[in-house]
Amino acid sequence: ISDGTKVGHDSPSKGFLPFSGTRLIQRRNRFHSLLINLVLKSHRVFLTSELGIDPSELPEDSSLRRWHPKFPLESAVACIVSSPLPIRPSDFEQKITSAKDAVKAFQARALFREADTCHQISLSKQQLSPIPSPKKSVAASPLKVSNVIDSTAYTASNLVGTQTDSKESNDKMITSTPNNLKGISLALLNKVRARENERRLLTELTYGKVSEARRAIYCRLPLIITQVWSILRPCNARPLPLSTVAVRVADSHPSGLSADAISEHLDVLLELAPCWIEKLNWSIVHLRLKDPGRSVKDVIDMIKLKVAKDGVNI
Repeated sequence: ISDGTKVGHDSPSKGFLPFSGTRLIQRRNRFHSLLINLVLKSHRVFLTSELGIDPSELPEDSSLRRWHPKFPLESAVACIVSSPLPIRPSDFEQKITSAKDAVKAFQARALFREADTCHQISLSKQQLSPIPSPKKSVAASPLKVSNVIDSTAYTASNLVGTQTDSKESNDKMITSTPNNLKGISLALLNKVRARENERRLLTELTYGKVSEARRAIYCRLPLIITQVWSILRPCNARPLPLSTVAVRVADSHPSGLSADAISEHLDVLLELAPCWIEKLNWSIVHLRLKDPGRSVKDVIDMIKLKVAKDGVNI
C-alpha cells in the first residue's frame, strides 16, 4: 500500500509508513499534480471537441500559462469519483502465515493509523477561525497554485482567472466592410476573422504573466541594443552618463519615445544582459560596455532566449 510518494514507496521494505513532514509535502505536491493533470486533460478535450482545433496545433501542456477564455472550468472538468476504502484489518480474523503476509498487514494497519491522524488534523483545522478567501487573480497560472489541500474550490477559481466577455465580442457579426475589402463576401470575412481570433487565443495560452507594457519593451530591445552599441563602442569601455545615452537613443529611435521612456528600456536591458552592459551608480549614473568585444548579434540572441521564457517572441 503506497500513496505514490517517494517516502511511501521506500517504506514498505521496513514494514511501516512514516508519517513525517517530508511525506506530507510529497503528498500535497502529488495531489496538486493530479488535480492539474485532470484539468489539463479536460482543457485539451474541450479545445479539440468543442472548438474543432486540430490536436497537432495545440501547444504542449507544460508550456500552458492560462486557460482558453471560453473554457468552462466549473462544468467541463469531470467530478472525481470516490474509490471505496479498504476494509480495516482485524487482528483476530487475519491469519499471518508468511513474512509477505506480515508486511502487508503492517502496511494496512499503518494506512488506517494515518487516516485517524489526518482525521484529527482535519477536526483541529475546523475549530480555527475561518480565513477570508482572497480575491481572484487575473489570468492566473495553471502551474503555480498554492494552498491546494485547504482550499480546493479557490484553486479552481484561481486557475481559470477572471474570464472576460470575449465570447460576445468574438461572436458579434461584422456589418461594415472597409473600402479595400469591398466585393468580398461578408460571411467569408467573418470566417477569416474568427479563425484569426482562435489562432491568437492559442498563442496567448502560452504567454506568461507579462504586462503589455513590458512586452512592448521586449519588442523594442533589438533595435535599442544596436543603438546602445553604436553609442558606447567608440568610448573604448569608458563610461558615459545614462542620461546622455538615453537622449541619443531617443533622438534616433523611430518610435519617437522620450528620453525617460528610453531610460526604462535601458533598465530592462541592464536586467537581461548584465554580462554585456553595466550601470555605475556614481553621483551621476553612468553606463559602459562590460564586454565590448561581444557582437551585437550574440547579445540580441541572448535577449531573445531570455524573453522567450516569459512567452514573448521578438
